Amino acid sequence: MIPADKMDMAVLRIAECMTYFPQSVVFKAEFTAFLERMIGSANIKSHGIDYTPEMRLEWLTQALIYLSKWPEEGMREVRGMYCCKFKPADGMEAYSSLPGFCAQDIESGCWAPCLGPPTQGQAYLPQPGDEPIGEFAAQIQSGARRLSQSGETR
Repeated sequence: MIPADKMDMAVLRIAECMTYFPQSVVFKAEFTAFLERMIGSANIKSHGIDYTPEMRLEWLTQALIYLSKWPEEGMREVRGMYCCKFKPADGMEAYSSLPGFCAQDIESGCWAPCLGPPTQGQAYLPQPGDEPIGEFAAQIQSGARRLSQSGETR
């Protein structure tokens, strides 16, 4: 679980740096609970890196600060931003429509600066061992190796 002081500081940074971030105490409490449910408490392997909950919170904080304006779609869009890099702990996935965070931009290499570019050895495509589709990717790679070794062509 993310320590309360780190979570509170992240929400404060987001609230202070984003134009139109709702300033009510009730919203900030709901937003904090939303982040806690979405990020969870377990480490997650993503893109070949083992991310702690604190690392994922910092990544999302930086992404929101980069965005600078609270999205019209609110927390649904925040969830979509998070899901473009990590699987949410609560299992509720969403897609972002924001430039630099939507699937088309990431796949074409036009990701937001806070997403990358990938470092040496890191890719935005799933790596074997990633959750949740790492095993599927490994099966595809294994099948591709078998095909190339057998010399079959279509």
